[in-house]
Amino acid sequence: MEKVKTQKDRDYLKEYFQVVLYDTLLDAAFLGYHGRILVDNIRKPSILFVDVGHTFYYYGDAFGKEAKLFASLVEDYAEIHASDDWVKRIKEAYPDKVDQLTRYEMDDSSISLSHLEEIVNKKDEDLIIKQIDEELYHRLIKQGWTSSMVENFTSVEDFMEHGFGFVLLNKKGDILSGTSSFARYSKGYEVEVQTHISHRRKGYALLISAYFIKETLKQGKHAHWDAQNIHSKRLAEKLGYTLKRTYHIIEV
Repeated sequence: MEKVKTQKDRDYLKEYFQVVLYDTLLDAAFLGYHGRILVDNIRKPSILFVDVGHTFYYYGDAFGKEAKLFASLVEDYAEIHASDDWVKRIKEAYPDKVDQLTRYEMDDSSISLSHLEEIVNKKDEDLIIKQIDEELYHRLIKQGWTSSMVENFTSVEDFMEHGFGFVLLNKKGDILSGTSSFARYSKGYEVEVQTHISHRRKGYALLISAYFIKETLKQGKHAHWDAQNIHSKRLAEKLGYTLKRTYHIIEV
């Protein structure tokens, strides 16, 4: 098993396995922004594996010499995009642990700045919106419920240069909710939203997401939203997204 390290090799493997960059995380991986790309043999590859933020992609021979090893790469949790042959292999590696997951890719073409500003303008004066800086980065990375907002970046410096996000605070400085770049890709950011369990159903996720998307659009970038569940889909629709496609993957 070899790790792919250069842009030349990433470009070569993308063509060799005919990888279509339909997904923002694949786009980010093949640009070298995030994650890891592994192959069985970089000069004579038969298996290609991509991992960005516990999202796995499998290409190539599911019955090759090292296929069993690649299928067993899940450490704690993964959402997996794979062919039927690879799904069979993964089920063999994780019997009774594989479930099907429905996701909803959303379309941002109908989002309006005025609608987002209307949502933001309803903010309670006791709430504070703050852009993620170095101090907030370190707070976010240490907390289990917020770490996914920044953890795909290699360091605080990487996030400060290439990432983007905001948190919603109360006057005591407690983090209530946040929206950030789960990953950057060629056209913008993949959206990540988190709200503390004790502060859900208060409109906080809607508010901070509207602010993040508004600021992203002002940069001339896209805020790509891929909903993990129906609740995330409904939140996106409140922000102005429409459904682009429904698809199925597996999770371990």
